[in-house]
Amino acid sequence: MDSDITELMSKERDYETLKEAWVNWRNASGKKMRKMYEEYVNLGNEMAVKNSIKDLKFNDLGDLWLE
Repeated sequence: MDSDITELMSKERDYETLKEAWVNWRNASGKKMRKMYEEYVNLGNEMAVKNSIKDLKFNDLGDLWLE
């Protein structure tokens, strides 16, 4: 996270200012990370399914984490 937004988030107390900063940061960073995050989720799901064993079947990474 950018040091400017980190400082703002740690010191600012006005809800609307914090909300605007968060939304702007999320819009900027989310677009850059979307493809990598989708790949991360797909790889995690594949790993979970492949690591299923006889009595412990995983449909996705969420199942594995909950176990």
